[in-house]
Amino acid sequence: MVCVSNDELVACWEEYQHRPEVLARLQSGGPVLRPGSNDVFDINGIVAQKIFEKNKKDHTFYIEQSVPIQWMYPYLLPSGLIFKLNPEPLAALPAAAIEEDRKFWDAYSKKLLSDPKFRIDSDAILAFGKLAFWHADLYRWRHLDKEQEYWLKMSLALCPQLQDSVNSLAHLLMDQKRFDEAIAMVQQAESDDPRNEAYGPMLDWLNEARVYGQREQELRVELAKSPYDVQLNLDLARLFQDEGKFPELDDRLRTVAGLTNWSHDGMAEIIQYYVDKVHNPEAAIAFLEARAKIDPKAGELIYSLAALHATLGHKDEALKFLTQAAAVGGTNAVISAGIDPRFASLRGDPRFQALLGAPSATNPPADNLPMVNKPATNPPGTVAPKPAKK
Repeated sequence: MVCVSNDELVACWEEYQHRPEVLARLQSGGPVLRPGSNDVFDINGIVAQKIFEKNKKDHTFYIEQSVPIQWMYPYLLPSGLIFKLNPEPLAALPAAAIEEDRKFWDAYSKKLLSDPKFRIDSDAILAFGKLAFWHADLYRWRHLDKEQEYWLKMSLALCPQLQDSVNSLAHLLMDQKRFDEAIAMVQQAESDDPRNEAYGPMLDWLNEARVYGQREQELRVELAKSPYDVQLNLDLARLFQDEGKFPELDDRLRTVAGLTNWSHDGMAEIIQYYVDKVHNPEAAIAFLEARAKIDPKAGELIYSLAALHATLGHKDEALKFLTQAAAVGGTNAVISAGIDPRFASLRGDPRFQALLGAPSATNPPADNLPMVNKPATNPPGTVAPKPAKK
C-alpha cells in the first residue's frame, strides 16, 4: 500500500482551500474549518482519493460509511453491511448488485429482529439502523426512489428512533405527494421517541406542504384548461416561491414571460415583487432573460437585466447584457451604467471601462420600465401581485 507524502498532504490542504465554496467563505471572513465534521471529512476525502488512485490497481477498497464523501458515490457498490469501491466510476448500479443487496439485508434484518436481545441493545439497533440508512443514501444519490424507500423503512424497522431516516423518508414521500403517509410515519416516530423535539416542527412542515400540494394540484388542473392564463401562471409561480421550489419557479417565470405582450408597468410589478418583496433576484432574471429574447430591442429592460446580474456578481452576463442595452439604448445606457451603483462590481474591469468609453448607438432608449432597485413599497400606480391562495 502506497500512502501520500508530506508534500502531497500539503497539496491536499491547498486543494481544499482553493475550492470555490471555501474561497467564498474565506473571502467573506468565515473560518477555513467550521465546527462539526463535514469540513474535516472534505479534507479527509481529498486524501482518501489520492490513496485510492495510487493503489486501486493492486488493492480492493471497502468502506463503512459514516459521513458522506462526495467523490466516492459513483464508485460505491453494496457489499453486505458496507460498500466496495469499484476501481472506476459506475454509470449505474448493476441490477444484480441491487438484488444481491436486497437478499442480504432481508435475511440479515430478519435475523436481527427475531433476536430478543437485539431490541434491548441500544448500541446494536443504532449501528445497524445507520448501516441500512447509508445503503438508502446510496440509492438516493442514484435516484432509485423505490430502493431508497425500501432501505429507509428497513432502517426504521431496525432503529425506530433514527432521526436521519425519518427525515429522509419524510422528504421522499413529500416529493411524491404522499403527504398522508409522510405525516403518519412522523407521528409514529414521535410516538417511538416522544422526547425528540424535531418531530413537532417536522409535522408542522408536512401539514403545510400538504396544503401547498393541494393548492398546486388545483392550479395545475386549472392551467390544463387555460394554459395561457397569465394570472394562473403567476399564482403557480408565487406558490413555488412560497414553497422554496426555485428551479420550478424560474421555469414558470420563463414560461409566463412569453405568454402575452406585457406592458412595461406589468413587467415592473413582477421585477419589483421578486427583487424587493421576496428578495429573489434570480427569479426576476429568469423572467427578464425570457423577455429579452422576445423583445431584444427593449433597451431599458435589457439594462435592468444587466444591472441585476452585476448586483449578483455575474460579471460576464452583466457585460453581455449591458453591451446589448448600449447597442439598442443609445447614450443613456452607457451614461447610466457609469454612475449606477449596481455596477460597482464592474468598476475595475477593463471590459467595463472600454464599454463606457466606446461610441454609443444612436437608437433612443425604451421608456417607462423603472430600475429594479426600488424601495419595497409599490410605486405610484402599481399594485403588488397577490400571493397565491393557500
